[in-house]
Amino acid sequence: MIEKQKALFNTTHVPHEEFQKYKQSGFLNSDDFKIEKYIYFTIFVIYNIFFIASLIFYYKIRESGIVIQRGFGLSFFGGIITFLNAFFGFIPQFMKVSCPLSVYNANVLNVLVNLIFFCRTLSLVLQHYFKKSFLVSYHDVTIPHDEKKQEITIRKKANRVIYAILFIPTVISFIVTVSRHAQYYDKCRFFEYKDAMIELKNNNGKELFIMVQIFGGLYTFLSLIMTILLSFVKDANKYGAKFEMLSSCILIFIANIVNIVLQIVATGGQNELNNTKRHRFILTFFEITKGGKMLFVFLSIYMLFTSISLPVIQFYRKKTEKVKDTTEYEALQ
Repeated sequence: MIEKQKALFNTTHVPHEEFQKYKQSGFLNSDDFKIEKYIYFTIFVIYNIFFIASLIFYYKIRESGIVIQRGFGLSFFGGIITFLNAFFGFIPQFMKVSCPLSVYNANVLNVLVNLIFFCRTLSLVLQHYFKKSFLVSYHDVTIPHDEKKQEITIRKKANRVIYAILFIPTVISFIVTVSRHAQYYDKCRFFEYKDAMIELKNNNGKELFIMVQIFGGLYTFLSLIMTILLSFVKDANKYGAKFEMLSSCILIFIANIVNIVLQIVATGGQNELNNTKRHRFILTFFEITKGGKMLFVFLSIYMLFTSISLPVIQFYRKKTEKVKDTTEYEALQ
């Protein structure tokens, strides 16, 4: 573990022979990663206890203002999918797994997590701009309006856009993944178990991950756009929906950029044939993050905490302090 930390600051180039050896070194049977395996297992246990409890309590407070602000249905469903995505992301750290677990987790669950988060972010942005438009139009004709009716109208407009964005790409991703899995089944069998680290280093079955690559690239761009749009949204709650989505958008953008670099520089395949120079610290970072996969596991944990756990903590803190659940949780201004 200490050697790995030192190697993170080693900027020397890795010779071709050493890179070939690196590609054949796995995670599960290596003594170099023994401490990391214990660390990941401990995190995994805490993760399950903490976030299952968070989801239960989030459901219990679904009628509160802080949950209504986020939209209970989509946020709770997103919380469950995000929990499962991170759960399956931990599994390869403890045992050999079959290729389809990684393929469907990446192409379906991970894509769905990103789509749900994007839809929730888009909902916040649309509600903000619909509300501004609504208020301006009413101001122009000087007609009094019902706040509750206005909120329902805004949400209905936003939801029509959101559900189309959520449903259509998910179905497309699933169909394409099933089709390509059938096409390349010899490379990705259900009951053939391997060390995921070796598979990642050698870029085995990369043809099967086409959908997560497409959506990953698209979502990297959209995260940047959403970050800009969210900066104009006002939220009365300091750590409310805007904080959750803005911070997550920034982290998603950074994680995707880092992952692209890792996949280009630290794996075999076309870049190996082109004699790409590889810095030792990048290969070390690739191993520590398990091919970049743990970046997204911890990103999912952060998203789960800010979308599910943080509202629960805020609700019970305010309840303890006997603060009314009213204006502090106003949705948008």
